[in-house]
Amino acid sequence: MDRERHEIPEEDVASAINAVLDKRMSVREAAKCYNLKPMTLQNRIKKHKNVLGTDAQGQHVFATPNQNAFSSKYATNQVFTCAQEVMLEEYLKICSQIHYGLTYKNIREFAYEYSKHLNSKIPKSWEERKCAGVDWMQGFMKRHSSLSKKTREHQSFTYD
Repeated sequence: MDRERHEIPEEDVASAINAVLDKRMSVREAAKCYNLKPMTLQNRIKKHKNVLGTDAQGQHVFATPNQNAFSSKYATNQVFTCAQEVMLEEYLKICSQIHYGLTYKNIREFAYEYSKHLNSKIPKSWEERKCAGVDWMQGFMKRHSSLSKKTREHQSFTYD
């Protein structure tokens, strides 16, 4: 028996999470206001709280909005946390600024090495190929739209 699931607008989920965490609404009120199921909202709040973990004093450390804090509902198969992906994005930007552009293949290989360094759960296909998959790369580029694919410009030198 197939059940049809309606798509949940991520902006509504983010607004509902903020309303609950800012103590403006209860979970039930926010769920009703944003047309979400209370249990779905409760689960997404838990995921949100665990995005960056805890600090030395045991206090929750939350991601800032520009760190893609509201992780996807498909986060169960994520290799990196949102914070780790942001760090990877920043590294790639620095590489670009110092004119050390990386190809998609280089980025996928680096992502594999990065995941090994972090002791993340690494998919079997990554282990076999020793690099991240094409599907991960496409998703990463969608999640981090500030990165763009650029081709190298051919430089021609003239000698007088």
